[in-house]
Amino acid sequence: MRLISLNIWHGRRYQQIMDFISHNRRSTDIFCFQEVHNQRAGSVHAVQENANGIVPDIYNRIQAGLRGFSGHLSGEYSSLHERLAIMSAESIEVSGEGELLLCRQKKVVVDGNAFSEGSRLQWVSFECEDGQLTIANVHGFWVPGSKDDSQESILQSEKIIEFLRARDGATILCGDLNLSPQTRSIAMLDERMRNLINEYGVSTTRSSFTPPEKGRYADYIFVSRKVNVKNFKVMKDEVSDHLPLLLEFY
Repeated sequence: MRLISLNIWHGRRYQQIMDFISHNRRSTDIFCFQEVHNQRAGSVHAVQENANGIVPDIYNRIQAGLRGFSGHLSGEYSSLHERLAIMSAESIEVSGEGELLLCRQKKVVVDGNAFSEGSRLQWVSFECEDGQLTIANVHGFWVPGSKDDSQESILQSEKIIEFLRARDGATILCGDLNLSPQTRSIAMLDERMRNLINEYGVSTTRSSFTPPEKGRYADYIFVSRKVNVKNFKVMKDEVSDHLPLLLEFY
């Protein structure tokens, strides 16, 4: 199986994202996206967000471009109407899905602009050749200007661990955790799962659109011991300020 995880940066590089999805859709079983929007194109929010380069109906556009896939969309986790999305090939019989609130929204200020930011976990489960598999897609709590530990990130890791511990079978955790590898929040996950970013010696998960001072890490894939990893890499496609992560397993 083949999984791609990508923070799509609100769709700001829209054509590049759509070309990337089109190029990879035939060889990929599951896409996990962060910073997805599902506003009506004519809504008040949509008009305001378009001024910032955000594509307000990017979810519907991706879904239209992924014929043969089923879409799973989370609730909003910020006042910018950000959501998570998992797109699974219709050949996969999803037996369960849901989401978990990790951190409630809190006010943050960036460049004089105030908005609220929280975090969620979205998941799907299905049967594969070795039993049940759960895939969890996360956009972690964001502290402006920092990828260090926070009270929210520690709580977030605790909730993720509790959720995955309760799942039967194998588990995969992916997404933008907004954390550097040296944090306690990441170490907590390391204690229970294989951290493929560390294991494969990844030097960065950020594209050239990210200023160096903002850090070179944010995105991760963790797998439980039951997952047979065949290949893992950070793809070089510059379709966002994040780079896509590719996992091939089983």
